[in-house]
This record gives sequence, structure tokens and C-alpha cells, in this order.
Amino acid sequence: MDRKQIIAAYISEIPNFLSIFLFPIFLISISPILLDISNELSINIEKLNIVLSFIIIGNIAGQLTAPFYSVKFSRFAIIITSYILLIPLTISLFFISELFLFYIIYLFSGYCLGVIWIQSNSFLLESEIENKNRLINVALIFFPIGAIIAPLLSIIVSAMDLNWRYLYAIILLFIVCIIIIYILIKRKKTGSKVSEEESTGFKGIFLNKKYNIIFIISLLSLFFYGITETIIFTWAPTYFRIDQNISAQLAGLTVTIFWIAIAIGRVLVSIILCRIKPYILAFCLSVLSLISLAFMIFLSRGYVILIAIFFVGLGYSGLFSLIFSTSCLIYEKGKSILETMLFVATGLGASLAPFITGFTLQLNLRLSISTSMIFMMLVLLLLAINIINYKKFLKNQNVC
Repeated sequence: MDRKQIIAAYISEIPNFLSIFLFPIFLISISPILLDISNELSINIEKLNIVLSFIIIGNIAGQLTAPFYSVKFSRFAIIITSYILLIPLTISLFFISELFLFYIIYLFSGYCLGVIWIQSNSFLLESEIENKNRLINVALIFFPIGAIIAPLLSIIVSAMDLNWRYLYAIILLFIVCIIIIYILIKRKKTGSKVSEEESTGFKGIFLNKKYNIIFIISLLSLFFYGITETIIFTWAPTYFRIDQNISAQLAGLTVTIFWIAIAIGRVLVSIILCRIKPYILAFCLSVLSLISLAFMIFLSRGYVILIAIFFVGLGYSGLFSLIFSTSCLIYEKGKSILETMLFVATGLGASLAPFITGFTLQLNLRLSISTSMIFMMLVLLLLAINIINYKKFLKNQNVC
């Protein structure tokens, strides 16, 4: 493909990029206004926070079941149908006031978004663009972009003195625009051949017991990482509003700065990655995360919170990608199975985070945010164990 063809091919993938962008918009935008919803509807804040677990659980279910729909329907039809189903779900969020309805609607919304996530990523893998690694990396940039924009939407709604429900009107506008873009950039059904690697069974992948130890520890690391990261971007804004009595706008800004730091950190990690072993770099980042969390929780006040959470995000930035890549690269086969297991482990951890903060909040306010440190300590411990495993089993293997 020449340069013009490559540019045209990337433009044709814009709808799929936007599908990745939408999930953090749906997930994160509600965090800074949880307290406002709680006050208006007289719903317990820790119970309301659990709506985030429902969208993540729904997302996991959608990702796991999405491939089955491809047997009978085209990816385009599946994506468009899922988006159309999201429209009444989003509209209903503008009117409901019962907690159980929030749970149900967020569960089904997460399911639709999970189906869209898998199908749009499959579209990317079927693209004519030869360099799939670069294509996927470009696509995944849209997740932190969505995560950065999401709390800004809450800030805009709050700054304009609008009711929190208008947030869903903005999300609805995003959904409609993405549907229109999908229809304008027509997609054709492409045949999906199951490669020998994809058809490899579990027994054919996990033959090396020494590598399996590394992979299991990596699964646990991402499970705990999913918990600690989700606590930060879902609960920290509300925690700061209660503990520090900061405004909704400033609380929303903490989430934005967190994701900006993650985006910056990922760029820096990609630059220095081959100069430092990835598992060593992951360990160093987890140390930075732990120190920054301690400073954020126990020492920061006022606008200093923004500086503290920036360094927290900088520490978190490369942890997922480094653990994810090093644990996949040790195996020669079954990349799709390995990736699914790692994504699900992270998602399961993320889905538990609101339950953990809700339980610990009943015990102590500061404990509810300090659990992020506890789980980061577990990540640090597991990374230390895997450093020993890598040195012992992978002396001659390049995992950069």
C-alpha cells in the first residue's frame, strides 16, 4: 500500500476508533457527579458507586459472547444493532430515579459496549493495513482520550449549572454521531478464517509449566491492578469531595489529570522500553505508584492533589501494557486466548472495585481510598516474584 492508500485505510477505521473511545466516556463520566446523584435521589453513595461494577460486568459478558454473533450476522450489523440498543438505554438514564434501575441499565449498556468493543477490534484485525501492531496501538490511544474527555463532560455540566442528567444527553449525542459515521463509511462483511494459532487448545498452549507460573502470576497482577486503577478513577473524585470539600469541577479535573499522566507515561515507556527490561520497568513503575498514592492520600491538600494524582497516573501508565505484553510473549501459540484471559482478569478486578470501596467506606472514609495502596502492594509483590521467574527461566529470551 502506498502512503495515500494507508491514510485512506486509517480514515476508514475511524468508526472503530470511536467505538473504543465510547466505553471510557460511559464508564468514567459519572464518577465526578456521583455525590450529586446521591444527594438528589437520596441514594446511599456506596450503593450508587456499584453501578460502575455493573457496567464492567456487562462489558465482560459482552466481550465473551460477541464472537458467537459473528456466526450468523455481519460485524457491521452487530455493531449497528448494539448502538441502536444503546439509544433507549441512554435515554432512560435521563429519567430514572431508582437505584435498581441504574444497576439494570448500566449492566445492559455495558453488555452492548462489550459486544461493540470485540466486533470493532475484529474489524481492525481484518483491515487491509499490513502493520496490525501499529494499527491496534493507534486504536488503543482512543481509550485514554475518552478517559480524559469523560470527566470534562461532567465538569461542563456542573459549570453550566445543569442537572447531572444532561450528561446522558451528551453521551446520546456521541452515540448518534458514531452510528452516522459507521453508516457513511460503509463496511463490508469480511471472511474470518480461524488460524492454526487461534484454533490451538489450552493443552497446546500451556505446555511449559515454568512459563505457566509466570502467566498465572501475571493474571493475578492484572486482577489486582484492575482493582486499584478502578478505585482511583471511579472513587477518588468523590473521596476528595467528601474529605477535602473540593468542588465537582476540581474533582472531575483529578480524573482528567490522572488519564493525561497515563497517556504521557505510555509515550515515555515506549521510548525507554528496550533500554530497560520490561518486567524491571513495571516493578519501578509500581514503586512510583505506591509512593505517589501514599502522598496523595495522606499528605496532599487543595490543588496539591492534582500534582499527586499526576504522579499516580504516571506510575500506573505502563503497568498494564508491560505485564500484558511480557506474559503473552513467553508463549508461541494461542495469543488470542491469552489476551482474552488477561483482559478478563483485569475486568473482573475492575468490577470488584466499587464493592470493595462500598464495604470499606462503611468502616472508614480514608480506608476506602487506601485500599488502592493495599492492592498496589500486592501487584508490587507479584512483580517481584515474576522478576525472579524471568531471570530463572527466560535468560536467553528477548521479551522487549
